[in-house]
Amino acid sequence: MDQMSDLAFVDDDHGEGVCISLEEGRIKAPFDGMVIDVDPQNHAIGLLSENGMMLDMRIFQNHGASSKNILKASVEAPSRIKKGDTIAFIDLQKFNSDAGHIDIALIIKNSKDYLGIIPATAGKVDYGDLLVTTIVSETL
Repeated sequence: MDQMSDLAFVDDDHGEGVCISLEEGRIKAPFDGMVIDVDPQNHAIGLLSENGMMLDMRIFQNHGASSKNILKASVEAPSRIKKGDTIAFIDLQKFNSDAGHIDIALIIKNSKDYLGIIPATAGKVDYGDLLVTTIVSETL
């Protein structure tokens, strides 16, 4: 998260998480669960996993450009999702041409409910790659 273009999300006040830069314009569900919120200005989607993780997916465009209406959600709240379902689209050509790349902050809103959240090593990731490890209880 410390490499995000929007510095408002660098601290953990919003929850812990990771940041990714999109190379493909399709956003897929990271787990089975529910869509609990789609921002009316189309820059965020809230998800709830079957295991209780509350994930906020926030879209940012670097260089201070507006992120308003760059996300086209293909789901509504409330609705069920399966891992791998396409939940949104972004026209990367349109938005990369005038303001650089697009960041997505994957913020675990209830991160305080976990004993630990460990981000994966930085670098290129593909869909299905592990982004975070959550520790939910101590081993005896």
